[in-house]
Amino acid sequence: MSSMAKKFVVKFDSNSTIQDNWARAISLAEAWYIYLDDDELRSQYQSANTQGAVYFAETLIKGAMIDRLYRGDLIAIGVAASNAQSEATPDLIPPNMFRQGVSRIDWDIGTVEGLGRIYYGVHVCSVVEPLSVSLPEPPIPAKRGRKSLTPLLIEAARSLLVDPVFDGMLREKQVNELQRRAAELHPAIFPNGTQPGRTTVYRFVAKQRAKSWRDCRNPENPTNPK
Repeated sequence: MSSMAKKFVVKFDSNSTIQDNWARAISLAEAWYIYLDDDELRSQYQSANTQGAVYFAETLIKGAMIDRLYRGDLIAIGVAASNAQSEATPDLIPPNMFRQGVSRIDWDIGTVEGLGRIYYGVHVCSVVEPLSVSLPEPPIPAKRGRKSLTPLLIEAARSLLVDPVFDGMLREKQVNELQRRAAELHPAIFPNGTQPGRTTVYRFVAKQRAKSWRDCRNPENPTNPK
């Protein structure tokens, strides 16, 4: 973490009320960068010189922050929907709200929605000891996990690589096409237009581009690597 970012880091104070901690914490719209602890990702974001590169780096950084919130390294505090129209008392948001695929996050507005709850005005602070509180959550099938998606993405990429045009596309366009093709091939697994998740597809595309798509090329009908 850079020295400049460290100046803005807010630690959860167990001797203060949740309300006071919430008032001091960093808004969700800024927290994804303030709490970034990966120098490589920070350098990638700062050196990005195109809109696509900036979006890609920002997506990875936000994904890393969600992982930290799920592990309990960071604490999220927000106003539950049931309180939003009354006293607007903030609550701790359980870490399992940030399990992959559980919640929808609006970074600009600062909302987290999942497990039957909606939190508004979400702020984030760091923590010394991880939270132990959690909410009941439905099991997520293993096939929706990041690792199990790889064979499906390889299948989708292989069908797209039949056309040499795909190999020459910009990364942003490849992500869009791969997301669309995976949903076409497996509508039961990816029932709506937002799946598979863009973060997952971005990581997959970045990895395969670095290897000239070797994992995805059909050995019986290969295309010329770049």
